[in-house]
Amino acid sequence: MQTLRNACRYQEYDCIVCLELLEHVPKPIDLLAEFRRVLKPGGRVVVSVPNPYSWVEIYREVFRRPDPEGHLSAFTTPVIENLLALAGFRLERRLGTSLRVPKTVRLLSTNSILARSRIYVARPAERVIFAGREL
Repeated sequence: MQTLRNACRYQEYDCIVCLELLEHVPKPIDLLAEFRRVLKPGGRVVVSVPNPYSWVEIYREVFRRPDPEGHLSAFTTPVIENLLALAGFRLERRLGTSLRVPKTVRLLSTNSILARSRIYVARPAERVIFAGREL
């Protein structure tokens, strides 16, 4: 984190993309706050996290299979919305990635709750709204 701060001390970015990383970080709020700090006022952040409701995650939970990816956290949409808000963002858009057909390599594009990953697009917020209330 310190390296990112030093490298970005005088830089601002139009867009920051964070794909499948947040669930591996011990303090995701710190990473999101750093994104907010280096993002231009009109910029956006794109965050992708595994969907805890995908069939892969449900299968692992039901059959007590280990998580080979080493995830530290699982993020539902309300949790991501609250984390983004606490970091100074407002959620602009939610998307899904794909649904893998079991026992095949076929992927179906979907924006449903069953998508393997969820993508969140956020912009800097004027005010913080946490759990539906303004702080």
